[in-house]
Amino acid sequence: SLLASLWGAQAIGATMTTLVAGATLLPFPVADYGVAGLEAWLRDEGITVYVSAASLFRTFMGSLADGAAFPAVRIVKASSDPATSEDFAAFRRHFPNAGLFSSMGATEIGSVAGILLERDSPVAAGRLPVGRGFPGLSLHVVDPSGRDVPAGETGTLVVRSAALFSRYWRDEALTAARFVDLPDGT
Repeated sequence: SLLASLWGAQAIGATMTTLVAGATLLPFPVADYGVAGLEAWLRDEGITVYVSAASLFRTFMGSLADGAAFPAVRIVKASSDPATSEDFAAFRRHFPNAGLFSSMGATEIGSVAGILLERDSPVAAGRLPVGRGFPGLSLHVVDPSGRDVPAGETGTLVVRSAALFSRYWRDEALTAARFVDLPDGT
């Protein structure tokens, strides 16, 4: 069976990925059972791919006893907010047969970048990398005026793709805030 905890902006993408793969979707009702119920649920349902917001994953890892392990899980996907090297260390302790897929995305576009980290992957302190952009997307980091910033500089991530929505339905203010024309006219 596939999936685990759906949370936040990535829920739709995780749902579609699961169904397209022909797998079983088993959303965990965290509101009903809390993080404390997640451990037994992962084992009882035979979950093989655990998808979670990094913040929920972090809380879950903090609730586990030192020896808790999930050998049936083969992929852990941490998304919705940044995963850290501390999250990766907890992943290594509790998921002996899995890889960790770190990704980045937003409600408007789904996942835009990702990287599969193996248990022995070297990881620097701080935030985990999110890898390279997925095919069919053009990613740019821009300054407040919409111009590309030099490599290593901070800015806003702009995603271009023929598959993106062009606006929010009946919400012009939100559309104007999230979908912008860049100086090159795109």
